[in-house]
Amino acid sequence: MQKGIKEFQKLLKEQLDFAAQESNKRVASRLIQKSPVAEGEYVSEWEVGLNGFPGDQQRGPDKSKTNTRRRLQQPTQAIKFGQDTFYANHDEVARRIEFGYSGKAPQGVIRVTARAWKRIAKGVARAVTAKAKKRYYETKV
Repeated sequence: MQKGIKEFQKLLKEQLDFAAQESNKRVASRLIQKSPVAEGEYVSEWEVGLNGFPGDQQRGPDKSKTNTRRRLQQPTQAIKFGQDTFYANHDEVARRIEFGYSGKAPQGVIRVTARAWKRIAKGVARAVTAKAKKRYYETKV
């Protein structure tokens, strides 16, 4: 019985960590996707911090959004359930973009992502369930 409880605790922790990683991966992806690109400097200024506000590091323009996506996805793989995650954009026009300055993002970037949180969370729940089912059926075979 004790072994079964320990296995369940381990599985639950893995699923919660996966949910934290997946939700942050989706939030980071959406922030990048919704970021307007003119010269690519605004999108390149996104930073993620775990358990603390991210520092301001100057980056070069990223019109393709590829480098920024890769850079933000990396720390999300290390997130554990219960950790706080902070996203920040240090570009000088970030505040203006958030409040309608850009015709490409008239509703902002962070506010649009926050409004999508329920949909993001439902998608993560489906991913966690699918992963748990797959693992369950793999152990039964």
